[in-house]
Amino acid sequence: MSELAKNFLSAPCAQKVPRYSLSIAAAIRDCLDGSGWRGCFSFDEETGIFQFSLRLRRDIPSDIKSIRYTICVKPDSYTLYAAAPDAAGRAGPDKMMSMAEFICRANYGLNSGNFEFNLRDGTIRFKSFTDCSGMTPTQEIIRNSIQYAEVIFHRYAPGITGVLLGQTALEAIEECDGPQK
Repeated sequence: MSELAKNFLSAPCAQKVPRYSLSIAAAIRDCLDGSGWRGCFSFDEETGIFQFSLRLRRDIPSDIKSIRYTICVKPDSYTLYAAAPDAAGRAGPDKMMSMAEFICRANYGLNSGNFEFNLRDGTIRFKSFTDCSGMTPTQEIIRNSIQYAEVIFHRYAPGITGVLLGQTALEAIEECDGPQK
């Protein structure tokens, strides 16, 4: 490497600049700290990614006991993923196709976000996107995005378990949403 290149790379303006919004990341950190998750989450300052887990209520009739959150901060937004790792990974190919149908049916009525289903490993995750163009999200916006994913998992976890136990996708979605029209 030339001396000129070495000098350029060591200049303050050439130092690694985060590829995410520091103000959005700070708002999310403040929200997590203020919501009782202080010390219960991790944050990667190089990538702008938060990670933490939440246990689902015990009264939900489901094999899914907790969800793992990943929040990816970008320059003007953040994307929240709430995953049930290996939720369907132990199912055979016939159940995987039934689960894919269930996920499609569940997604049809969702307003803010959607489920994703990895056919390779059975991971089911809920994804929501928050546009922060020109603003820093409030604590309420951040808290609502976290809680919404939890509410969605509470609503659909019994159906996910139902499919794994042999229900058809239609039977399972009707258990969650009521009769389909």
